[in-house]
Amino acid sequence: MKKREVKVGQILFVASNIAFSTSKPSLSNYVVTKVNTRSFYAHPTDGDHIVRFDKRTMRSTSHSFEVHQAYFSEKEYRDLVDLYEKKNSLRKEIIESVKDLELNKLEEITAIIQK
Repeated sequence: MKKREVKVGQILFVASNIAFSTSKPSLSNYVVTKVNTRSFYAHPTDGDHIVRFDKRTMRSTSHSFEVHQAYFSEKEYRDLVDLYEKKNSLRKEIIESVKDLELNKLEEITAIIQK
């Protein structure tokens, strides 16, 4: 997979949230203002607070526990959210369905998981 580059003037989609929070992140458009070898800097299109992001992880964490995760497109963000929600839904469904199973069925499931 080809590595995508961040460029000055580019619009990125940034999900912002407070670390350890269970609320959904807010998604905002950010404009890239500066790029160097290890990081890039961007600010919201409707603001001027500049945030430093790590180029490798596309993430910024501040001292106030605010977490910003940058994405190249809104679709990329929405696809990850959908995947996360599907995984959680399937986990809950599986947990509920195995609660009342007999031991032999649980052993069969364990054998399948260990393969």
